Amino acid sequence: MKKILISDYDGTFYQNDRDIKKNIDKVNEFRTLDNLFVLATGRSYVDSKQKIDKYEIPYDYLILNHGALLLSKDLEIRV
Repeated sequence: MKKILISDYDGTFYQNDRDIKKNIDKVNEFRTLDNLFVLATGRSYVDSKQKIDKYEIPYDYLILNHGALLLSKDLEIRV
């Protein structure tokens, strides 16, 4: 059975540079089991994308702008 994990970014997924690396490792492990990971944040697309690129955060979907925008991993808008 496929599972989904949704995590807030600030103060949850990211607390400091050391812990985010551990969280990324766990997400990669979770996704290898054909599960989905969703990163949720109140941040804008531009701000979120900078963090995602900087830390190479894997994801299947993004929930951005306090839930106003949902994007797939291909950056397609989902409703």
